[in-house]
Amino acid sequence: MKQKRYVQKVDLPEINYKKVVVIVIISFMFYVFISNAVIKYFSVKQKYNILKQKLSLLKNQNSELKKELLLLKTDPATIEYYVRKELGYMKPGEKLYILKKAQENKKSYPNEKNN
Repeated sequence: MKQKRYVQKVDLPEINYKKVVVIVIISFMFYVFISNAVIKYFSVKQKYNILKQKLSLLKNQNSELKKELLLLKTDPATIEYYVRKELGYMKPGEKLYILKKAQENKKSYPNEKNN
């Protein structure tokens, strides 16, 4: 004897397509605006970090220049160094030697080995 199978019918609620469309549109707009904001945030943050590093370097250079300026105002040895270096002054009795750079293509002598 065969048993009868009873199939229970379930009534599914009707889908309100207007609500689904509105939710999809709102979700899409939210995604577009938030993703752009996040991308801009990380871009601005990266630029901020680069500028922060540049500022740190400039502060270090500024402090070094302030030290150098103080030495130029107060230290005679520093003043003498810059006068000699920048203006080419010499003390009485000093001789100036100007050395030429050695030639890169030297002629080889017969007893030398070429590598």
